[in-house]
Amino acid sequence: MTVGLAACGGGGGSGTNTGATGTPGAVASVLITPNSETITKGQTISRTIKIENASNAFYVAFDILYNPAVLQFVNAKEGSFMDNDGADATSMQAVLQSNTTVQNGVKLKRITIGLTRLGDIGGISGSGTLVSVTFFAIGSGQSPLVITTPRGIKDMNNQDVAVNTWQDATVTVQ
Repeated sequence: MTVGLAACGGGGGSGTNTGATGTPGAVASVLITPNSETITKGQTISRTIKIENASNAFYVAFDILYNPAVLQFVNAKEGSFMDNDGADATSMQAVLQSNTTVQNGVKLKRITIGLTRLGDIGGISGSGTLVSVTFFAIGSGQSPLVITTPRGIKDMNNQDVAVNTWQDATVTVQ
């Protein structure tokens, strides 16, 4: 098993939330865009994981499953959403090089992604890019990009932020 880690940090803090406030009753969505594309073997592609209508997000964590016979994970880069108010956010990425899940008879690998704001700075609201994930097309076929086991979105008090959609994507390599 190979594990690659980038910067890792923990959230935390307590006290009064001084971050932006969301629209009362708003429900967030997390989307992989574009959600479908056909590419050629040898091509490098990036997928953006976006959040829409977040309310007071302090921590976001989810896994992405992909077909390692079709795509090779290259890297993940933090987007601007978690620190778009000037606060420092940290991101952690891990690639577990073991076949973790079988879906429709295909063994899929897992990328674990987590983002958190640091300190007593409150959550962030709105929409934006959480992370961009880059893959290299190594084989012909289809690879799902499935957001799975979402640990979800939490506010600074570790309370769930409502999410109604975790939208997956598909990449076809010719």
